[in-house]
Amino acid sequence: MSTAVPSLPLQLGQLVRRRSEPAGTAGFVAGLLFVEPTLVLVRWDDGGSSFEPEDTLVEVFRLRGRATTRR
Repeated sequence: MSTAVPSLPLQLGQLVRRRSEPAGTAGFVAGLLFVEPTLVLVRWDDGGSSFEPEDTLVEVFRLRGRATTRR
């Protein structure tokens, strides 16, 4: 008997932050644990890592590269 892989809104490498910290540190999804509740391994920009419940994270959008000025 096979088991279906759960469909999650988060993917490996995706930038995230904690929903409860709007101005908090961002990190990226480094792994997923398919247990109840689904846990996400997040590598934070400040150098730490933690397992977070999937429903406590939101996606972060960050501009790539540096802003340039026109001369």
